[in-house]
Amino acid sequence: MRYPIIFLLIGGLTVSVFPQEIFRTNLEGVAVQNFTASQPIDGFSVEGPDEEGYVYLVAHSGCESGKIVRNRWQGTGFQPLSMSEGEYLTGFDVRGPDENGYVYLNALGSEGTSGDILRSLWSRISFCPLPESLLEGITSLKVSGPDEEGCVYLSAGNSVIDPDASNQTRIEYPEFALGEIPNPVTGVIRISYSLAESCRTNIVVYDPSGRLVVTLVDGEIPTGNHSLTWNGINESGQLVNSGVYFVKMNAVDKATGGFTATRKLVLVK
Repeated sequence: MRYPIIFLLIGGLTVSVFPQEIFRTNLEGVAVQNFTASQPIDGFSVEGPDEEGYVYLVAHSGCESGKIVRNRWQGTGFQPLSMSEGEYLTGFDVRGPDENGYVYLNALGSEGTSGDILRSLWSRISFCPLPESLLEGITSLKVSGPDEEGCVYLSAGNSVIDPDASNQTRIEYPEFALGEIPNPVTGVIRISYSLAESCRTNIVVYDPSGRLVVTLVDGEIPTGNHSLTWNGINESGQLVNSGVYFVKMNAVDKATGGFTATRKLVLVK
């Protein structure tokens, strides 16, 4: 299934839609879901398994996130991918099969980061590359189908604001926010946050007794969407144990006096 490029003119706003199939399946136990963000996607994480045995691939864009693929088959797996500050998703590549028969969907970042986010042994799951990178960034992953063969599709696309168009609607940064953490988490932990203005920001992890585990951010941070990763190492350079932790963000905002938020983190090894 392939889609045409469509150009729309809405109140002086030119929007370019580039839906391109990247994933399709008719395998029971695998499902895809829509995700659309106000900013380009900048990473992926893995969540689960839940009580039904499903594991989820989650897309992130700043503080926005959404589950895009779920699976409960051993022959299919997900991998997280974190991009550098300011980097975002521009395309996909496909490689394989490898010596074990796996085929991989590889995500491509604007600054050269790349990584396999999905792999499968099943012939009823297939991937398609995005041959021309969307330099403005991929902001949406859309579901279509099923077709006559029962296949459902996940397609990648973006929306681009024409800088010459009149009466533009500009994307504003979100308010001060600390992103939700998809618990339980394993391996490297991705934490997203946003700032409505440049300010001194402090983000720490502490345990249930209130003891500091590690300081992740402490300094002047510019306006916008940000993300960071924590590998489970404490201030002493030691790997922490599985358990409940808390991520706390403090931002000193000149307009309101300050922003504080805390998120629960359940670490499983």
